[in-house]
Amino acid sequence: MATPKTNGYGYQTLQRSKNEIRLLKLLPADGNESLNSSACHIFHAALHEQPKFVALSYVWGAADNLRLILVENSEVRVNKNLYDAMMVLRPPKEDLVI
Repeated sequence: MATPKTNGYGYQTLQRSKNEIRLLKLLPADGNESLNSSACHIFHAALHEQPKFVALSYVWGAADNLRLILVENSEVRVNKNLYDAMMVLRPPKEDLVI
């Protein structure tokens, strides 16, 4: 079941009984220098499975300085600081879960 859209992306409902969180898989740069081309996928993970991820704040920085990324082919605006951090952390050849 999808929840209302936020920034163009329709989030799927988390299962509280499974203690789920949303994680974002940042795909390898592979020569692509931006996050404007299907570089991100959102998925659910249960905390009891101890998923490995890097924690970043998605509200870090000024709300009026935004950048565009594509998540599941939907446009999502994020703060410039988050965008810049994702670009620096993005590995050239492997996925990064944040």
